[in-house]
Amino acid sequence: MIGVHDASPKFREETFAILRALDELGISNPAVHVVPDFGGRWSIAASGRDFAHLLADRCKGGCELSLHGFRHGRWEFRHLSYAEATAALQRGMELFADAFGFLPRGFVAPNWRPSTASLQAAADLGFAYAVLFTRIVYFPDRTLPITTLNFDWWGIRVLNRMSLWLNRLRVSVMKSGLLSFAIHPRDVNEGLLGRELRLLESLLESGWKPVTYEDVCECGSM
Repeated sequence: MIGVHDASPKFREETFAILRALDELGISNPAVHVVPDFGGRWSIAASGRDFAHLLADRCKGGCELSLHGFRHGRWEFRHLSYAEATAALQRGMELFADAFGFLPRGFVAPNWRPSTASLQAAADLGFAYAVLFTRIVYFPDRTLPITTLNFDWWGIRVLNRMSLWLNRLRVSVMKSGLLSFAIHPRDVNEGLLGRELRLLESLLESGWKPVTYEDVCECGSM
C-alpha cells in the first residue's frame, strides 16, 4: 500500500507533485490521506474546495481517499475519549463528505496513533478500516500486520535520512508480507522524494505489487 499523507490545501503543490511522480512509475492506486481542516486554517471546504475538486478528479483512476485526522495535531487522537473522538471524526466526515460527495471508509490518525476509544468511535461511525503503524484494523474484528516505511520524522533531517537507510535495509531482507509505503509533503521539500521513488521503483522491479487497503480487505492478505 502506498500512502500519500497530509493531503490538504496547505500542501497543495506537494500533494500533486507526489501524485505526478507516482503516475510516472505507473502507480495509479495510492491511498491519499486527506486532512479536512489542517491546523484549523486550511479547510477542504470554502477556499480549499478547488483543491478537493482537483484531488477528486485526479483520484478517479483508482486512488483511495481516507480521513487523516481532523486538524492533524501531532497526537490529535492519541489521548481522546470516545466522546471526543466521535465529535472530531464527525466534524472531519462532514467536511470530507461535503468536499467529495461520499463518506471516507478509511481512517488514519496523525502519527498512526489513535487511542483505543478512537478506534471504537471509528468503528461505530461506519469506517471500514483504520491504519496504524504496525497493523491494519478491519472493523469489527480483523487485524493484519504491516511493515510501514516512513521517511518523515517530524522534519528532523538526521532522523529522516537515517530512516531512508534503515528502510532500504528492511526491504532488502523482506520476501513477502504487507508493506505500507508512506510519503509526506515534507519529503518533497526536504529533497527525499527522489530517493524514496528509487526505492519504490526497486520494489516494483523485484516483484512487489501496489495494492489498496480495500484490495487487502477483500483478499484477506496478499
